[in-house]
Amino acid sequence: TLASITYQNFFLLYPKLSGMTGTAKTEEAELDKIYALEVTCVPTHRPMQRKDYSDLIYKNQYAKWKSIADECLDMHTLGRPVLIGTTSVEKSELLSSLLKEYGVPHNLLNAKPENIKREAEIIAQAGRKGAVTIATNMAGRGTDILLGGNSNYMAKTSLEFLLKEEGSDSLLVKDDPQLKSLHLFLLNKIKSYSLDKEELETKIAIACEKGFTDDSFTITLRAAYQILIEKYTSLIKKEQKEVIGLGGLHVIGTERHESRRVDNQLRGRAGRQ
Repeated sequence: TLASITYQNFFLLYPKLSGMTGTAKTEEAELDKIYALEVTCVPTHRPMQRKDYSDLIYKNQYAKWKSIADECLDMHTLGRPVLIGTTSVEKSELLSSLLKEYGVPHNLLNAKPENIKREAEIIAQAGRKGAVTIATNMAGRGTDILLGGNSNYMAKTSLEFLLKEEGSDSLLVKDDPQLKSLHLFLLNKIKSYSLDKEELETKIAIACEKGFTDDSFTITLRAAYQILIEKYTSLIKKEQKEVIGLGGLHVIGTERHESRRVDNQLRGRAGRQ
């Protein structure tokens, strides 16, 4: 026979329970009733600067989606990054097709299995100047959107690119003598190792973390990664000031979710500290 148990009853098997999340307050009554846990709010380190606006209601779907697309175009023209939250994959694809008609470059995150690998990297860059990102509530979870971009993700992506032969044709390498020599050095190094794609990805992942490694090639990759981080950190600081001057991340919720907690998660993408 197959045995089953609900999450609630499974959690209650533990003698002690605790947790931390940014949106527990809305479920305070449920946490008290089911788990006998009280919710304590930790105050923000700095005063909240996010501006929350009231809902807008439209006569029909066409007027609503056209208004959202218009707002995305306005923000993109200004250079202000935009994050649009949708409640389903279908709605996100509908908005994506509208933005294509408007000629607005954008990234679509909808937690589809084929896209999941890139989603954390894309959401990490959603705070860059002029970025437009459409996401369902399941997409890109657990990744902070940093204004101006995320140097760690940019460095990792560039490292992956520098390990490819075609990397020498990119503007990134052509315009920077240091990166050009780094690219050639890495290509010579990688030839002495017979690594398949999966093994190389594993070594890059370890190199981009802070854990101990005694593998010589991974140590080389880590040194290259640190060089790239230093380069991107200075670039990001400049862009961050520009984005803050434009008003920071502009978040658009396309409709109310069944759970108020999910709406709060979307709001919480902006005004982070």
